[in-house]
Amino acid sequence: MEAVTQMNLSFETLVTTFIASSFLFLIACIVAMWLICNEIISILENIQDMGVKIPAFLQPLVKHIRSQVEEQINSSDSEGE
Repeated sequence: MEAVTQMNLSFETLVTTFIASSFLFLIACIVAMWLICNEIISILENIQDMGVKIPAFLQPLVKHIRSQVEEQINSSDSEGE
């Protein structure tokens, strides 16, 4: 009977560890994708600043991000005055 109890305890520990590690892996993937997207947007903005034409379907994205950054800069400047 003791062996069955020990096996159940080991199985519960295994399941708990699997769920915890799966959750951490999911969070790590989300953070990695967020960082990759930010870097791609930054590269696109820099390419556009250099005068290189970017594809038409990416231009609205770059304009939207740039306007958000400019709004934050303007709002922080007005708060500082």
